[in-house]
Amino acid sequence: MRCDIIARGIILAVKNLDLKIPIVVRLQGSKVDDAKALIASSSLKILGCDDLDEAAKMVVKLSEIVSLAKEAQVDVNFQLPI
Repeated sequence: MRCDIIARGIILAVKNLDLKIPIVVRLQGSKVDDAKALIASSSLKILGCDDLDEAAKMVVKLSEIVSLAKEAQVDVNFQLPI
């Protein structure tokens, strides 16, 4: 799969949906370096991971942060790099 095309689609979706939460992606396939460069230059809250386990762990950590913040009635804002 061409990762650069997938990355462009993810970037477009994040912009169109005006997402404020971080998005975790794991890209594997052809043109993965191009995809990582596109994501890095997008300045969006998109975190790239190299393997599925790493991506899953990142999602769990971010989810815990958001849950704790909601419980404490605190607003959380994520900035990259995390």
